Amino acid sequence: MDYVFSIQKPLCTKPLFLLFLACFAIIVNCEAQQDQSNKIEALLDKAVTLHQFNGTALVTKKGKVLFEKAYGYQNVAEKIPNTSNTVYQIGSTTKQFTAVVVLKLAEQKKLSLQDKLSHYFPNFKASHTITIQQLLSHTSGIYEIFRSPDFYQLDKSMPVSKEKLMSFYLTRPLDFAPGTQFNYCNSGYHLLGQIIEKVTGKPYERVVRELVLEPLKMNHSGFAFTQLNNAHEATGYSKFAKDNQMPTAAWDSTATYLAGAMYSTAHDLFLWH
Repeated sequence: MDYVFSIQKPLCTKPLFLLFLACFAIIVNCEAQQDQSNKIEALLDKAVTLHQFNGTALVTKKGKVLFEKAYGYQNVAEKIPNTSNTVYQIGSTTKQFTAVVVLKLAEQKKLSLQDKLSHYFPNFKASHTITIQQLLSHTSGIYEIFRSPDFYQLDKSMPVSKEKLMSFYLTRPLDFAPGTQFNYCNSGYHLLGQIIEKVTGKPYERVVRELVLEPLKMNHSGFAFTQLNNAHEATGYSKFAKDNQMPTAAWDSTATYLAGAMYSTAHDLFLWH
């Protein structure tokens, strides 16, 4: 009797192989992300142990959150822990928002990055030599307000007028010829905030909300931290040693203006990122 053997090629080998590779890649990727997360946590745990960090950490990569955890207290005296919802003053991170608003206004043809400062502040002696672009890039040469001894005599928990702030730096000679050097300068961003108001006819807070915060749904970010009255509001500390926490008064937003006036949360800053 003759026997005929037929060997048939499995119909689904390739799809099954590709599915296996996809699953393997996902597993490897998840393990790699977990490894990164563990390393980040170990680093922050060490910083907390050394009393070098107190706050909320959120780490992302390619639009995905790798790590998020809160450490310590938003208020030590009342033992209120930090959470992912804790609201912090974000200091000079404000400058990012200021710069983006200026660029958006340039796109709308409401100003030009090559506009001279004299167009907005004609009474400033050196204004005809300085451009908006130089203010943005810290190359204007304008005197840095935080070097002024008079600035530190202010009660910065109270409102400060723009004119008062300007008197601390616009009366000083330039540190260098505009465009020739870099020097980190809060004064330049004070001026950018006023330029934003001049070209829009609106308060700078409103312009930042309309052009950035509202489109990105950054609902927990804004200005006027001292009037916030939020249960998640963080208390600032000038020193945070194990047995010596020194609370510091929050600065009024007018004291730093668009150089450092904003507050936000870790999640809102992720939306910004």
